[in-house]
Amino acid sequence: MKYLILYSLVLVIGSCAKNTPKYDEQIQELINTYDINQMDSLSQTLIGSQLSKYEWFDINGKNFLLGESGKPIYLQATASWCKPCAAMLPALNDMAEKYGDQVDFILISFDRNAKAQKYKSRLHNNIRLIPSTMETNPNDIKKVVAGDFTHIFPFPTTYFLSPDRIIQNIEIGGPIPADDKETEHKIVYEHHTESIGISLNELIQ
Repeated sequence: MKYLILYSLVLVIGSCAKNTPKYDEQIQELINTYDINQMDSLSQTLIGSQLSKYEWFDINGKNFLLGESGKPIYLQATASWCKPCAAMLPALNDMAEKYGDQVDFILISFDRNAKAQKYKSRLHNNIRLIPSTMETNPNDIKKVVAGDFTHIFPFPTTYFLSPDRIIQNIEIGGPIPADDKETEHKIVYEHHTESIGISLNELIQ
C-alpha cells in the first residue's frame, strides 16, 4: 500500500478566546517563513489559534458565519483531484452521517462552478462545501483563499475546531490505496474512520 505522510498533532488544551492568538496573524507569519521541510512544526504553531468568524458562501450561494451554530467544527481544505482527499470520502461521509447533529462539517474546495457542483454530489448532505480560489504571494507561496480565510498547507488538511473556533488538532495528508483491491480500500477506510472518529469524540466530550 502506498502511503502519503500523515501528520497527526495531539490535542492541546484550548485557552480562553480573548487570550488566544488569531489564526490570521499566525498564518501571515508562516507565509513569511514558509518551508515545506518544516511542515509539521509550521502546522504545530497554529494549534491554539482562533479562527475568525469568517463569512462564507457555500456551493448553493447560501452565506453563513463560521461557528454560528455553536458546535465543534470539522474543517477541511480539499480538492476534487486530490487522491488522498478522495480516499477519505467514504469514511468522511459516514462520519458526517453519524456526527452531523453534533459537529459542523465544512469542506473548502479549490474547485469552483461545475467541478465544485460535481464534487458536492459525492458528499453527504451534512457536509457543507465552500468554493475557493488559489492565489500566489510575492514569495511564490500558493494559498487557498475563501473569503478572508487563507490556507497554505497541502490537500487534504483538516482542522478540528472547538465551538469557539479554536484549533484543537490538525491533520495533513493521509494514506491512499495503491490499487483497486478491496482489502486496500478497506484498510484505508478503517484508518480514516478511526482517525476522524478519535478527533471528533475529543471535540464533543
